Amino acid sequence: MSVEVAAGHIHGLIGPNGSGKSTLANIIAGRLRPTSGSIFIKERRVDGFGPSDCARLGLRRSFQAAQLIKELTTRQNVLVGAYGLAANVGLRSVVWPLLASARRDMDRMSDRALCALRAVGAGGWTDRRIRDVPHGIEQLTQLASVCVASPDIIILDEPATGLTHREVEHLAWILRELKGRGLTMIVIEHQTRFLFPLCDPRHCLERRRGRADWDGRRSALRSGREEGVSRRMNGVVALRRDRSPSWPMRRRQNQIVAMAEGTNRLIRKIMARS
Repeated sequence: MSVEVAAGHIHGLIGPNGSGKSTLANIIAGRLRPTSGSIFIKERRVDGFGPSDCARLGLRRSFQAAQLIKELTTRQNVLVGAYGLAANVGLRSVVWPLLASARRDMDRMSDRALCALRAVGAGGWTDRRIRDVPHGIEQLTQLASVCVASPDIIILDEPATGLTHREVEHLAWILRELKGRGLTMIVIEHQTRFLFPLCDPRHCLERRRGRADWDGRRSALRSGREEGVSRRMNGVVALRRDRSPSWPMRRRQNQIVAMAEGTNRLIRKIMARS
C-alpha cells in the first residue's frame, strides 16, 4: 500500500477485524518494523526508528485498551507523558529528584497535565484513581496523556470503543478542536457514523488474498465493493511500497518455507513414534 497523510487533517482508517489497522499503526509509531517499504515522518525516513525516536519527532499514539496505571490518578497518568518536557531528564534521572530544578520541572509538568485533562473535558477527575473512574474518563485520560507533550501527529486506535452516544459526540468535538489547532490525526475506528463526518480523507483497509488493500471512496466503504483506490496527498506521514522481491529473493523465501515444513513433518513423526 502507498498512502500519505496531509498535515492538519484527520485521516480516517476503517476495516474489519484482522485487516491490519493496529499493525499499521504500530509500524508507523515504531513499535513494529516493516519487512519492506519505507515510512516518512515530516520527510524523514523512520522505518528503522523506535517509539521514543518517533515521539521525539512529534508523533504519539493511543491504544485500543488504554495503557494507564490503575493505581495512579488521572493527573499522575497524564504526567507520565509529560516527562519528556524536562530537559535531559533521562541523563539526570538518578539525581534529578535531588535537584532544585526538579521541583520547578514537576510544577510545570503538573500544570501541563492539568491543562491537558481540562482540554479533553476530564478536569473534574484529576484526583481520582484510574480504577475508580468510568470508562469514558479513562479514554479521555489516555487522549490527554497523548496530547500533553504537544505532539504534531497523533494516532488514535479506536478511541470511541465502549463510549456512550453522548461521549462519542463529545470526543468528536474534542478532535475537531485539536484539528483547529493544526494537529494531524490518524483515527482508526469501526463506528462509521463517528468517523465519516469527522475525517477529511477516509480509507478502508481490507485483506484480500493475503494482502492489504486501500479503498478510499466513501461509497465503496459503505457498500463493500472490491475496487481498490489509492489516495495520494502531500502530507507529513507517508508509507511507500517497494517493488516486489526479485526472483532470487522469492526462491530463497520458498526454500525457507520448505525447510520449515520439512522440520515440522519430522517433529510430528518423532512424536508419533514416541
